[in-house]
Amino acid sequence: MSTSVLSARPAWRRAVGFNFATGIVLGLVGYFVGNTIGQAVGANIDAMTTTDQNDIAIVLGYLVGVIGFLAGLGFFNYPISRLLGARPSLQEHEEGGAWRYFQLCTDHKVVGIQYLVGVLFFFFVGGLNAMFIRTQLLFPTEHFWDPDHYLTLVGLHGTMMMMMTSAMVLGPLGNYLLPIMIGAQRMAFPRLESLSFWL
Repeated sequence: MSTSVLSARPAWRRAVGFNFATGIVLGLVGYFVGNTIGQAVGANIDAMTTTDQNDIAIVLGYLVGVIGFLAGLGFFNYPISRLLGARPSLQEHEEGGAWRYFQLCTDHKVVGIQYLVGVLFFFFVGGLNAMFIRTQLLFPTEHFWDPDHYLTLVGLHGTMMMMMTSAMVLGPLGNYLLPIMIGAQRMAFPRLESLSFWL
């Protein structure tokens, strides 16, 4: 689809299509559907009544929520269209201005920039967790969080910083620079590269 066709579509139609906002909405709907099914299944199990949480509802909620999020982004459009007999295509939203940064895109430069922004956001969240840890340790007697929440902050901070440090090298630099360095037009599996970011 060319840029002129994309700009001719009204803004409400571009906003309603497969993008990040639609993924969030379908992810929330999927979570509540999966959670409701899990609550119904878990209510019949005796072990669930002795604890305060229903693990089946949590797992099904997250599973169906992730599937809804990916469906909202448009990850299932290509396999379904191929099953219905459409011709194969490597390009997915590679044209169209700034909208392509908020949806599934197979352009390696867009995926690299998406990785960079995502990694920087989670670096900020990990640094914010470090500030919360320091706030807890500011005074020896007063505590802002109970011990469970404090240990959660420490674990989240350490995990985020380790994961984001490795993702900073592999995600943005690998997706953006590697095809340029070897002279390729795109990565070998562009949909998998985009899926690795959105997951």
